[in-house]
Amino acid sequence: MSLHKSLLIFMVAICTISAMDAQTTLQRPKNPDYPGGRGSSLVNRLSATATVGSGWINGSSDWFGQVGIGEVTVSYALFRFLDLGVSTSGSLLCNQPFEDVVGGSITYNPIADDCDKAWAVGETFSVMARYFPLSELPAFAQVNGGYSLDGEAPFASLCLGWGQPVWERFSVIGQVRYATLISPDLEFQIEPGGLRLELGVGWNL
Repeated sequence: MSLHKSLLIFMVAICTISAMDAQTTLQRPKNPDYPGGRGSSLVNRLSATATVGSGWINGSSDWFGQVGIGEVTVSYALFRFLDLGVSTSGSLLCNQPFEDVVGGSITYNPIADDCDKAWAVGETFSVMARYFPLSELPAFAQVNGGYSLDGEAPFASLCLGWGQPVWERFSVIGQVRYATLISPDLEFQIEPGGLRLELGVGWNL
């Protein structure tokens, strides 16, 4: 499936959900505007999300179907429109890195075609901020900044998403993410990161 078709399907789904339920109350971590049933204001403001993602699309869509770990977050609602939190996610690399004995550099394995890093857990750690610009609709933008363990470099990511409430404090999340390493020291035959689609769930405590 091409990138353009995948993005088109994603956007059509978002528009369909919006049209069906445009008046849905934005499902957000509990805060003073929407007090929860718990006595602790700290707990009332916490939320957690977990997603899986497609393979990275970076100059090629060959690995789009290699589904892997997306992201796991725990965040705190400073305001109704802004969360701050921490995140861990899978690898930005496609394949296991290996050491070139001749060149002495670590690169992508040029032989492996199966993107076997797709399900590598806990390869990136970051702080994140999630912004909800619309009070009526559960659309959001999220930025992450942190460190990639296997890429041995800092990384940054930006994603745009939608968190559709489905039952009580639970929601279904769909988002498009772009991620990249920042000034890596290692050499790569295929650039880490790129663009991918993610789908998951959110839980507002």
